[in-house]
Amino acid sequence: MANEIVLADRDYKRSNFLISTKYKASLLENRLMAVSLSKISNSEYEEDAGGNLIVHMKASELKKLFNTNSGSFYEKLDAVSQVMTGRSLGWTNPEEHSFQYIALVTKASYADGVFTIEFNHHLKKYIKNLTENFTILNLPTMLAFKYDSSFRLYELLKSKAYSPRGKIDTGVYHIDFDLAELKLELGVVNANSDRVQRILNGEEAPNYEKAVEAAPERTYDRWSDFNNRILKKATKEINEISDIFITYDTLGSGRGGKIYKVLFTIEKKSVLQKKEENNSKRRELSKDEKFEFLDEMRDILGQGFKTKDLDAIAEAADFDMEKIRKAYDSLAASRTTVDNPTGFLISAVREGYTAVPPREAAGNSAAQSRGGKSGQANRSRSRRSSANAFTTDGMVNDHDYNFASIELHMRNKAD
Repeated sequence: MANEIVLADRDYKRSNFLISTKYKASLLENRLMAVSLSKISNSEYEEDAGGNLIVHMKASELKKLFNTNSGSFYEKLDAVSQVMTGRSLGWTNPEEHSFQYIALVTKASYADGVFTIEFNHHLKKYIKNLTENFTILNLPTMLAFKYDSSFRLYELLKSKAYSPRGKIDTGVYHIDFDLAELKLELGVVNANSDRVQRILNGEEAPNYEKAVEAAPERTYDRWSDFNNRILKKATKEINEISDIFITYDTLGSGRGGKIYKVLFTIEKKSVLQKKEENNSKRRELSKDEKFEFLDEMRDILGQGFKTKDLDAIAEAADFDMEKIRKAYDSLAASRTTVDNPTGFLISAVREGYTAVPPREAAGNSAAQSRGGKSGQANRSRSRRSSANAFTTDGMVNDHDYNFASIELHMRNKAD
């Protein structure tokens, strides 16, 4: 039956497929799902003859964990159970005239003070014994969130905050969302209706704007309302409670700069703490020392950089000449063209771009062109956007940008 729920430093795995599923869920539903998955990750569940996974939880412990005192907890569990068992995950293929819908939770019940959830055996591979495409979440952290938007935004960003294989993990990640998609992910726009689900599931690259317009229930249509009441509050709570620090910027277009994309920067707090320690230890260079440092940089990088550009690169590298040498090696190893060498070098020193031998780089490109499963998965999950992101075949990175010739750029500057 129901075992005691242990919180101390308990982590659990959640499938990235389930994290990316778009639906509107209350904070209570998200918390119940977190506790359930935590118990499954720690082998505290039953499996019936049909393969369904069954989790028991004492209502008194849940109430204590969730710090719920107002209203009837029994009535709240009753209401959320109706929602959980009525929701399905679906796939449609209009070209083949085929579809499939499966309920994640097939049964939710309450008796003798114990709340029980039964997970569908058809989706067991997304719930139990996960070995790939999952995110590790900390249960105490997830239960500490007081806003459903904070809960959802955190697990979304965590599921995408990783460094691709072969690239140095700097603890800094850039992730972007179309505004319409983000609203669907956070439940601000209710994606539960059949009409919206058909749009989302009917195409490999759904039209999120169309899905938002089709939604019968949506709030915060204006960017200012969504920003002030959802994003700012969620960002503040995530930065206060979790192990990451996030900031965000936006992209707009047309008259008035209508916002259409949100660009997140995620930094591990452990990395930030180390930076602060290094900054406190770092001796401030004198004017003469800084001049000598920039002069040495010119010997490495060439004479085409303005002093302000060299200073920006040096600041990004914490005046570490070895970082600058490695960044330049990455630039020199590139066989594609770069229009903004200053931006490239700043990104290189911050994110640890590493030059690789041409043969190895060519092998990586060939592997990607063959469309291997791991390459497809990495590309689909690496939806990163940054002002300083570059493509270079001769170095390890995963960005998809193209620029004009660095030689032409430098010649124009000289002219």
